[in-house]
Amino acid sequence: KIVQIVFGHYGVVTCLSRSECNITSDCYIASGSADCTVLLWHWNARTQTIVGESEAPAPRATLTGHEQPVTAVVISAELGLVVSGSY
Repeated sequence: KIVQIVFGHYGVVTCLSRSECNITSDCYIASGSADCTVLLWHWNARTQTIVGESEAPAPRATLTGHEQPVTAVVISAELGLVVSGSY
């Protein structure tokens, strides 16, 4: 069953990564796309959904700089890093 749909990318999502977390703590999800961006989302562990500042979930950050579709992304909240790649 579909629990939630979120919108943010203008292209196909090509990769996803989740930061470290446990069953009771929030974490971050990074999504890479054919639109050459990486979006950073906040995952709420209590509600098991992506949350934002308003009722409709929105990305916490949009990372740009790629000239080709993003094909790999890794996120570490502990280190404060998002690493992405394209070719």
